[in-house]
Amino acid sequence: MHVKFSHQDIALIFLLISVILPRFSSMLASKLASFIAKWLLRLSTCTFLTFATSVLTNHSRPLLVLFISFFLGYGLVESMYVWFVICRYAKFDFPLFAKYSSEGSELIWPAGKIFEKIRQTLAKNEFKFAATLVVKVEATPVMSAPIFYSDDGCIRLQMTFSHFDGGRTFVNCVLVSHLRNGAIFVTHNLQSPIAAFYVPPFEAHQKQFSMVKNLISSHKKRIKKSHWETMCLCGENCLQAINDEQLRLEEANIAQGYCEQVDGRTNAAISFLGRYRLWTKGLLATYLGL
Repeated sequence: MHVKFSHQDIALIFLLISVILPRFSSMLASKLASFIAKWLLRLSTCTFLTFATSVLTNHSRPLLVLFISFFLGYGLVESMYVWFVICRYAKFDFPLFAKYSSEGSELIWPAGKIFEKIRQTLAKNEFKFAATLVVKVEATPVMSAPIFYSDDGCIRLQMTFSHFDGGRTFVNCVLVSHLRNGAIFVTHNLQSPIAAFYVPPFEAHQKQFSMVKNLISSHKKRIKKSHWETMCLCGENCLQAINDEQLRLEEANIAQGYCEQVDGRTNAAISFLGRYRLWTKGLLATYLGL
């Protein structure tokens, strides 16, 4: 028995997919799963529009031509929307590079199987908890950052949990090591800080979709290939050390033209160059995962 679908049936199927996917992707903590869900949303929306146009207008052009036209149009609208959001974001007077404050020595950790597996990974790799830092906007915590150190004290690991509306929590990981030659090795899986420049002494390596265990392995390999000894960080004040690094990054990006000091603002404002860089980096991350 062969089931045949008309263009109307196919259009309705992909309409339902286009409605359901945004709700599904908003619940995902995995950046890779969210990336795939967004691609499925684009394809399903363009497929729906293709078949709906064919049904409603009796369009004689091949369906592939219609699909490509809608896909290009979707990309144009999405890129314009991203630019609009960036320009609006640039008007707010808050730190482009997060300023952390201490939340004490108690470990703040989200509930859930994914997050529990991360804790087990850290334990297996002998990372020990040191402190919990938070980022607040108008006295409201928007991001928590438990800090861990490797058993030898040469690697600082920062887990970052960003909390969004709807109960979503995105998890990121940043590993930092200071080498004897003055270089600061950074290995992370986030698109941040906000597509800014990493300049010497920072040497950053991004692995956007990597799991924590892969990031740890990659960071250790980078250190080994450098042939330089690492400095022990276990005696540092992690709050002061991280905020100092954030300040150095901010000063470097002001010098690079990414952001600028503006009269009447407490914090540096993102410049036109910074907006363009953030826009291009955002589109590359959205469409290619780079």
